[in-house]
Amino acid sequence: MAVPPKVAGPRRFYKDFLTPSLHRRFTKAAVLSLAACYAEAVLLSDKTSLLWFWFPLGYTGIRTLLLFVSVFVIFILRVAQLHVGIRNTASPSQTLQKYTFRKGTLATLIIYLFSAWFFGEIYVWSTDTSADLGWLKVVKLYERDRLNERPIYLKSFFFMLAITQSFVHLYRDYDRIVIPVPKFRPDQNLEDHPAAATPPLERIKGRLLPIAIEAVTTALATMLAGPFIYYFFLRKTLWKWHLFFAQHIWSLRSETQPPNTLPFHITILGQSLWTGMLLLALWKLANLFFGSYVTLEPLKKGQPLSSDSKDPNGALINGLKSKKSVPRAFAFWELMYIAYRFPSRRKTIYEELDRNGSSTYSQILGAAYDQINGIESRIKAYQISLSPPPAPPPKYSGNPQPLPRIAKPIHQDPITTNPPPPQTTTAKVGAVAKSISSPGSSPQPHLSPKIKGALQWGVDRTLSPSQKQALSPQHLRDKTSPWLLAFLQSWPGSFFRRTTSRAAHSVILGTPYGDAGVLCAAIDSAARLAVCSLDEDPYGKVQGSVGTLMTDLRRILGAVQAFRQYVKVHWTDVEFVEEERGKWEGINQVEQCLKYALGSLVTAFGGFARELRVSEAEMRKAREAVAA
Repeated sequence: MAVPPKVAGPRRFYKDFLTPSLHRRFTKAAVLSLAACYAEAVLLSDKTSLLWFWFPLGYTGIRTLLLFVSVFVIFILRVAQLHVGIRNTASPSQTLQKYTFRKGTLATLIIYLFSAWFFGEIYVWSTDTSADLGWLKVVKLYERDRLNERPIYLKSFFFMLAITQSFVHLYRDYDRIVIPVPKFRPDQNLEDHPAAATPPLERIKGRLLPIAIEAVTTALATMLAGPFIYYFFLRKTLWKWHLFFAQHIWSLRSETQPPNTLPFHITILGQSLWTGMLLLALWKLANLFFGSYVTLEPLKKGQPLSSDSKDPNGALINGLKSKKSVPRAFAFWELMYIAYRFPSRRKTIYEELDRNGSSTYSQILGAAYDQINGIESRIKAYQISLSPPPAPPPKYSGNPQPLPRIAKPIHQDPITTNPPPPQTTTAKVGAVAKSISSPGSSPQPHLSPKIKGALQWGVDRTLSPSQKQALSPQHLRDKTSPWLLAFLQSWPGSFFRRTTSRAAHSVILGTPYGDAGVLCAAIDSAARLAVCSLDEDPYGKVQGSVGTLMTDLRRILGAVQAFRQYVKVHWTDVEFVEEERGKWEGINQVEQCLKYALGSLVTAFGGFARELRVSEAEMRKAREAVAA
């Protein structure tokens, strides 16, 4: 019998290998963004010279580096707010309430505003005097300088674009990482390789045309709405601010009010449209490049990230048990690749028995169980929330039999005589005040019969029977129900609608963020390691947990399938139909992964039910669950 290999010295953290990989991906995305900045720098350069307008060792190169600053701050924002999974909330209004006043939301707005301001300064610097975008208005020599309103409007236009793009960034949740889920087919075996992320260049190529369309439409819409927003809400305030700063530098004509001539000339509108498209294209391309490279597989030169460690499996276990979502998600993604594509590395998981705590396989299986059992625990918590609160224990209403008396009865006579009732008005008021301030006393919550009768008499004399019927609670509910229903069915009402799909995904995938890819990676990896142990486990330690794994997967699969049917429909979900229960994408993915993982275990270990201590009834239930 072979001797179990000893585990190498102290293991490094999984993030020590993940962070350099993310840095390399960051660099690749930054290089592509720098190329986009160079292309825009060429477009903004002076075309009078056929050499210098594109030559990078000149003003074009400087402009490229300055434009890259506007992109680099977006990259910093993405790194700072990186998270795994989609937001799970009850309704869009709850999402707005929960995420609007966070620091991350404010940081997003500030970063985009700074990027827009810096881009505007670069554009103004790149233009010549004929564009009339300087701080001062071009006047005659004998006149005092005047503040130029054209650049003020152009900068406000960039700020409008920044606010719009901030909203799009937060609404689409650009900061999330999505772990791909294997797409199983009826003719596909679980032993096939897991789903891989889309290659970055292919993903970028497919998004170039939509990005161009979005940049043009957003810039055009802002150009049309910008003059009205600027004139009615921003013009006077921005004029005073710019005048305040300009007066400390130049000797200007004192004009507290903006000039009568509006700055919305056809040339400034054309400049705003052109530069707005360039700025939006930079932002959208930067987000596309970053997202395409960050979501690459956890591999380095075709090998798992943790392979560089002296204790690869130890580093992997550290990532699987990490409390932070990003290292944990990439660790489970890497585990799925190891379980499918790297048999030599997979064998070491079975062979390492001498590890602190327990064997390598036991710790990996335990980390996978934490994810798998989380589904069942959330379902149970949801069931408890639906069940009514327990009734209070009934009070005993019988007459208990007294014990035999062994002493004389207690005297019932008062120890002291009651004080005489108050006679004067002052004494009566004092007695009432004392009764109110005494412990346990409170004023009567109801009105006296005389006051009730007087109020009812007034209502009968004032209102007719039809008016009283119209003001009844039942009639008010009947009247407002159609209006409320029409509002909830409208587009503004959908903002407050608590859909059943959102509630179901919050339970199965978890909150505040949930990702089906991480759950499927844990399920598939656990099943795949169990199946491969038939040929690769030299000590036969894995078979003892296969029966429990099979039973747990079958039970959780049944819980997920049953959960679909009894998940409660909120009264605001006015467009819910029963057919929708089978169209929940995230839950379908988890259910499919559970079904195929269970099917692989049944196929591999179906003939060893007795050795695995699995009853025939349990094995039959597992086969039925897979076939369903």
